[in-house]
Amino acid sequence: MRVAIDRISPLSLGVLLSVLHFLFSFFAAIGIIVSAYWVEMSTTANTQVHFEAYFLETSSMLIGVFIMPLLAAVIGFLVGAVIAFVYNLVAGIVGGLEIDMRRVDPRP
Repeated sequence: MRVAIDRISPLSLGVLLSVLHFLFSFFAAIGIIVSAYWVEMSTTANTQVHFEAYFLETSSMLIGVFIMPLLAAVIGFLVGAVIAFVYNLVAGIVGGLEIDMRRVDPRP
């Protein structure tokens, strides 16, 4: 079975990419924080000055854990909407994306 995608809803693709970007960047931010923490703790001495500086760095990093995914979600939404809009323009001129599909029997 051959089908063609003639139009993609910009809002639909924008929301999908927004959620995906949020999830990916959230886990990436957590990984960056954990990595930075272990590098910092393994390379510095444990002094009071170090603790105060580390507390400020940690609070900044925690703010980044929330800002980075939200910013990525907004960018993902905008990119998705623009991609869908451009696709719709081009598909109107040259035709939609053709996909070969086949029907699969459900597993028992």
